[in-house]
Amino acid sequence: MVQIRHRDFFYICGYDNTSGVSVTSDPTGSQEIETDPRKVATILATKLPHLTERGFEVVTTPASIHDRLSHAYRAGLDTTRPEQSDPDYLTAGDPDYIDIGNLAYDMGNALHLMHEEWAGQRLELTAAYGLRIYRRGQVLRWHVDRAETHVISSIVHIDSESDEPWPLHIEDHLGVEHEVCLKPGQMLFYESATCPHARATPFAGEHFGSLFVHFKPIEGWDFTQDDIVALLKIESPTNP
Repeated sequence: MVQIRHRDFFYICGYDNTSGVSVTSDPTGSQEIETDPRKVATILATKLPHLTERGFEVVTTPASIHDRLSHAYRAGLDTTRPEQSDPDYLTAGDPDYIDIGNLAYDMGNALHLMHEEWAGQRLELTAAYGLRIYRRGQVLRWHVDRAETHVISSIVHIDSESDEPWPLHIEDHLGVEHEVCLKPGQMLFYESATCPHARATPFAGEHFGSLFVHFKPIEGWDFTQDDIVALLKIESPTNP
């Protein structure tokens, strides 16, 4: 049985090579699991349900929330630690991390209603992560987030010092790629389990910090890891 190992954000489905070759998922070898990250993202984007028309939207962060996060960001910027995230996806080194403790979930709860209004349904808060700080030269490979728990999400951008705008590359539900450049005080709603996304160009700047908030629908969304494995199985061709 293939095990999907994942961190807070990424699927790495049986990923034990760099060629994107799939790995055996049962003892007979009759089925395999797709492991190429870009293909995994595309498969899940097309096979999982879509909850909004486009899949993402940029909005203004409420001022009170932005102010609290900005204070925590400035207070912690000189005392960061390496995030220790996944090198398969963050290939140019670890971002830094500011542990803001319960404030992350406080902010997630404060933003709960905004996410429900955007998604058009009741949601459960499943994760509030950060603050993550990208540094010069860092990138993030194409991926989708955990389908069990990271369904309706947001990137709450707090502050940055950059030489030029740094886009998030994201595909909408029609497969059209967009470049979204968030400014401090803006946040991106996105269906992170079904909209492939990446920081495909190296960051040109000193720091770029954000909070990540994740929800799943309370009703009608009960996907498990086994369901994801099933979606990623590659049927062997039938012999003539």
